[in-house]
Amino acid sequence: MASGNTQSRSSLIKKLKDRTYLVTVFLKSCAAGLMMAQTQYIYSRVTESYMDDLLTLMRNSTEHPTCGSTFSNTSSPAFYKQLEIEAEISNDAAQWTMYVTMGSLIPLIIIILLLGSRSDQVGRRFIFLVNLIGSTIDGIIFSLVVYYKLPLYALAIGSAIEGMTGGAFGTVMASFSHSSDQHNEDVSVGIR
Repeated sequence: MASGNTQSRSSLIKKLKDRTYLVTVFLKSCAAGLMMAQTQYIYSRVTESYMDDLLTLMRNSTEHPTCGSTFSNTSSPAFYKQLEIEAEISNDAAQWTMYVTMGSLIPLIIIILLLGSRSDQVGRRFIFLVNLIGSTIDGIIFSLVVYYKLPLYALAIGSAIEGMTGGAFGTVMASFSHSSDQHNEDVSVGIR
């Protein structure tokens, strides 16, 4: 009975090892939502930096919009000033989002080339693990920036750390490699 228990335990461990990449891809997909949250947070923080200008505009205007509304009189100078401020906010938020994205992509270009060849030597699971660690560090840095209102450049640092660990492209690369390793040579998957 003990050998049957050991055999079922070893087959369970083998099945879990075979499915490790599915769990990793799922967790990495959840972490991908972080980029959308970062973009919204960046826009919110940039808007806060322009809040004094918006409040001054509202105080000095003869038209007093209610909370959440905008100036509706298109002949009013306040209407055009508000549009100008909104354009500056969008421009600054897009610039910070670009910094965060480039913080990830620049190291990623170099690292992905190295990880591809190393994954044949160290195994696919190691690449998955490194990617998850990088995403976790990026998520922790994002949480600290939000909680303590740290400068926005810290998001670019977290993104660069994720890029140095392979990012989402490393997960995709390791997934495809792992899938091709598991492929049965006797089964035809192409169209003839």
